Amino acid sequence: MWHHVTELTGNLDKKMRTIILLLSIMLALPAAAVDVAPRISDREIIESLAEIKAGQKSLEDKMDVRFTAMQKQMETRFTAMQEQMDIRFTAM
Repeated sequence: MWHHVTELTGNLDKKMRTIILLLSIMLALPAAAVDVAPRISDREIIESLAEIKAGQKSLEDKMDVRFTAMQKQMETRFTAMQEQMDIRFTAM
């Protein structure tokens, strides 16, 4: 009977060792996947920010032009609608 108990604990011990080994390997894998980022100088950062700001300014300018055109078009349409309504009311 004791032979079976030691055999069961021996198998359990082997299984636990295997599980611990597999968990150790799985936990170590993400650490191996980390890459070191290249160094970026302050000058490169400032130049990149300047390019981003210039691009942002260009987009804002384009948006202003489009909004102005849309506003003008809407004013033209509302003026035409008002003229049509005035003509219809005077005809009554």
